Amino acid sequence: MLSATPLNQSKYSALSSPQQSASTSRRRSGAGFRPSSARRTSIGFTSLNTSVNVNRSSLLKSSFIQEENYGASDSRVEVFGEPLPVIITEKLSALDSYDNLTVKIDASGWAWIVQARHVYIWKYAHQGTTRVSVCRDLRLPPTGGGQNVDLVAVMPNVSEPLVTSALVSTVDGVIRYWYSVVNENAIVEMTIDLHGEECCSVTPLQELGFLLATVSGQLYLLLPSVANSQSVISYHLLKSSKGMLAAVSSLLFRSSHSNLSKTRQVLDGGVTKQDTRLVYLLRGDTLVKWEIRDGSENIVFECDLVKLLRKCVADEIWGNDTNFELLIHNLELRVLDIQMISGGVAVLLSVTNPDDNPVITYFSLITLDSDDVEQETDLNPVVTVIKFKLNIQQSDVERCEKFKLLIPDEEKTIAYIYEHSLVITAEVGNPNWPLDIIEFSCPGDGIQGAGFYTSQPLFFSILQGLVTIRPIHKPDNNITSSEEQSSMLDSKSMLHSVDLPLIHPTSTSAPAGAGGVVNTKLKTAFLYICRNRPDEAGKLISELVQSCSVSGDIDDAVYSVSRDLINDYPASDPRWAESIPTDGSSSVNSLILLHQLEDKQRAHDHYISFLRTADLWDRLGVVHIGERSIPTKYILCENVEKLNAAISLRNSHTRFTELVDRAIDCVMDVRQHEDIPLGLTKQDMFYKQISSVDEILEQLVYLEETILTQSSQDTVKLITSVNSVFEGMLNAALEYRQSQKHSYRDRAKKLYTPWTDSEGPSGIRQLTLKQHQTTVDRALPEAPDAHSKSVLYDQLYTLANIILAGYDSQIQTLRHVQTAGESYSEIEQRFALEKDRLIGGLLDCGQYERCASLAEKYHHYTTLIKLCEETDNPDRLQRYVVQFSAQGFSDYLFKWYLDKGKRGKLLSMPKCHQNELSEFLHSHDELKWLHEISSHQYIQAQETLRELAGQEKEHLARKKNLLSLSKLSLLVSDGNDEIMDSRLNDIDKELELIFHQETLPEQLITDMNMDVNDMPVLSPEALVQYYISDENVDSNVYDFLKALDLLLHIDEMDTAFYNNLKIQIWCKSLLKNRWSNFQVSEPMNSLKNTVFFQIVQHIYQRGDDIKKFLPPVDEILVSDHLGVLQNNVTFQYLIKAGYEEIDRLLGRGDP
Repeated sequence: MLSATPLNQSKYSALSSPQQSASTSRRRSGAGFRPSSARRTSIGFTSLNTSVNVNRSSLLKSSFIQEENYGASDSRVEVFGEPLPVIITEKLSALDSYDNLTVKIDASGWAWIVQARHVYIWKYAHQGTTRVSVCRDLRLPPTGGGQNVDLVAVMPNVSEPLVTSALVSTVDGVIRYWYSVVNENAIVEMTIDLHGEECCSVTPLQELGFLLATVSGQLYLLLPSVANSQSVISYHLLKSSKGMLAAVSSLLFRSSHSNLSKTRQVLDGGVTKQDTRLVYLLRGDTLVKWEIRDGSENIVFECDLVKLLRKCVADEIWGNDTNFELLIHNLELRVLDIQMISGGVAVLLSVTNPDDNPVITYFSLITLDSDDVEQETDLNPVVTVIKFKLNIQQSDVERCEKFKLLIPDEEKTIAYIYEHSLVITAEVGNPNWPLDIIEFSCPGDGIQGAGFYTSQPLFFSILQGLVTIRPIHKPDNNITSSEEQSSMLDSKSMLHSVDLPLIHPTSTSAPAGAGGVVNTKLKTAFLYICRNRPDEAGKLISELVQSCSVSGDIDDAVYSVSRDLINDYPASDPRWAESIPTDGSSSVNSLILLHQLEDKQRAHDHYISFLRTADLWDRLGVVHIGERSIPTKYILCENVEKLNAAISLRNSHTRFTELVDRAIDCVMDVRQHEDIPLGLTKQDMFYKQISSVDEILEQLVYLEETILTQSSQDTVKLITSVNSVFEGMLNAALEYRQSQKHSYRDRAKKLYTPWTDSEGPSGIRQLTLKQHQTTVDRALPEAPDAHSKSVLYDQLYTLANIILAGYDSQIQTLRHVQTAGESYSEIEQRFALEKDRLIGGLLDCGQYERCASLAEKYHHYTTLIKLCEETDNPDRLQRYVVQFSAQGFSDYLFKWYLDKGKRGKLLSMPKCHQNELSEFLHSHDELKWLHEISSHQYIQAQETLRELAGQEKEHLARKKNLLSLSKLSLLVSDGNDEIMDSRLNDIDKELELIFHQETLPEQLITDMNMDVNDMPVLSPEALVQYYISDENVDSNVYDFLKALDLLLHIDEMDTAFYNNLKIQIWCKSLLKNRWSNFQVSEPMNSLKNTVFFQIVQHIYQRGDDIKKFLPPVDEILVSDHLGVLQNNVTFQYLIKAGYEEIDRLLGRGDP
């Protein structure tokens, strides 16, 4: 049994077992820790919070940290950062036991857990304004062994801040690497041959790679790189170049798998000034220092820590013992943990004298400045004995060995020694420093991981997630705050009733600071107005305006008084007597909650009137609340909106008593920081704090989810009740905002999001969207009758209206803000998506009138068109065309018809819409010609069709049809004959070109991988090449004649190209015959059967000008297109003779 006593052997309270599960509340007696002069903080999770307010709704239940101080504790436990990602809380909640759960907290700001072949990685520390904890789910490679967080390494990319890489290994060496965890599917997988070893850890080495360690201490350096735009990994086994001794040592350790020699930790020692990477390996109790530099690696030293530290540690504890020399050899030393610190390594050691009765274990903290040391004999340990000892039995040795070390700051001042349920803080190098002991004593809680971030210690609590331990700096006891010594006119004395006692502001002193003075003067002036003493009020207002050195002082004071008014106490309720200042009164006189809210409402109305009368209204600018800058008028309006929402809630309270009571209980449990005075109820406290009345909506949703999870009975009744509360509160706020929008209008165009449209998981907008979806998913399918469904549809309509009204208002605001930029586009896009979902959902359910009402209000024209189509109501559609003509409804209608392929309906629009249709079709030529023909605009139709034909490149048949239709349109038109003839001639030329393509040899078309029935449109130049190409093996005279005819469709302005193409055609025709076989004795008989001269004969016979088609003989003879004929003298003789005969015939005119 593990127990502890102080140095004077006094007893200490019990310690929770580290093996307690989340569902267990039992305590194990006899276990505890107690150092002398230690301060103890017990971290429990109870119903009243005195430290931190957080919400971990997915982890068991909402919990809060409470501190109990035994003595003067100098530490406080606080929740760190943002809530855990939802997937993490869900996974943790689903666990039956946390015994095998470990959370890795990395100093880079990332954390991860491993569960069921998945590693869940999330960013717990954020920079800038980003606060969303996005979790990445990386799937682990298959393995036959176990998987743990030590086999996962995450490394942010220094050169690319937005990229974070991850690498995981199985125990048998299967590696998976993600260059960026954002792209979860882009992985590199490989297998390392570990020669029968098992991998035990992966350590990131920043800007170098990853270090994989086996159980026996073998180290593999993994080097990711990019090759051919793909991530690749190379690796090699680290081998020391120090010689045979290191090799033998490595072999000996490798052959042994005992716990004494197995690898326990691998630490990245960073890079030295000499660009050498240091790595420390703890193997058993042996510390091994490696150096990696310039592609080589060396073992610098191997040091037996127990042997090194035995004497110096013993000397610190038993140095004055008479039997020291005998005792030192009997001591049992255990290396519990090591950690990198500035300049070297820190070691946590436990020391036990087995001859003691009872056996006592001491903790020692040793720092080794090892980075610059080359020999283990040069190590100079600095020992700090922690004045903390354990009475330990042999059966509890295992638990003692679970203590770990955490030193978060580079200055290595504070050390944290921890195990599952206990954290001990100590100062490094100061054995006399009074310890702090912090217990995680709540049943089911415990520490599942630790780390640090920017010198802050971090611990992962099962119930709380990430927590940190901070020192508490208390002020001097003899210094009294001037603020505590001063008093001021409390906001609860802001009176509108002249029957209440008068408070003299001159009898009070203002709080310290300029803001406090302004606040007091404003309250006092308002009080004077309530007392009908305008002269005194006017004097104070003048002083206030003149004395304001900071422009925001007035705004802050105006907001403060407004907030105090809505959070006022009821003065006439005796139960509040102890909470109301003795010199103060209240604007709330009634004992009835509803009337108290109405009193506050009237008081605030008087306050707004006072601000206007006192000429302060137009001076208002912005007030800073947290990181937000809000126009002061808007925040005043918000306060009244919340009053109206609270009144609505109170009215609903009588209808849904049990539901609202439970929700209020949840709100008050979450707040925790408010003590409830004797005699008061949670309702009294809740309805007093109107500024936070919106918190009940989140708890209503949470309560609803909880009940629906536990039981499926009365689902419809429950959801309907929650909907009613949402509707009442939010509509009351929105109605007031809408009715008073001119009163609270602010000249400055500032970005502003009302509280009803707040974003985030707990934001009202998201809660309302969630409630809407719950109604659709859970309530509608279970509605028992038509009446119940009708009620639900009404509620869905109202909730959708609330959501869309918020978006619409936000869009209107952003349009007038020059700096809106991306915010406007983002909100506009989300608004469009929500309109599709919320309004379209009603249409899908057949709720046509409800759908039409919302679609008309928020100009969702697509839904209106669908509705008219589904109900076959053309009259309604025409009404919308007229009603929304200024907003371009007709364009939406035409586009919808076009997208849906309803061209018939598009072109059959009534004549009254022909002008709009013509304008719309101006950019849609494929339909415009149909509209022009139906409108008897044949010339325009012919032009449109001709343009479409000119644009057609993919389908020859379609181009032919378009040209044919264009020709028909021209023929039926009443245009000018000369113009018509010219246009008909142009169309015929294009049709002739198409004819030449259609008559290409079928075999040639097939050989060129074209479809005979669906050819692309070819240019004249391409057609020429096809006709005369070598692939057209069966080409004849007519093919070459077609090629020459195609020259008529080619621009002659490019003379060189034109002439070259013409020469190429004739040269190709010459190559069709074997000129070496011809008889030169009878040249004309030889020539008359050649393709060349047959072409000339056909041109001559059809009456064309041969000289236009036939190039000079000299140009042919020098052309490279002749190939082998260029140097053939027989050919030269014959062709010249042929040209001579052609000239003679042309001169005679003889065919």
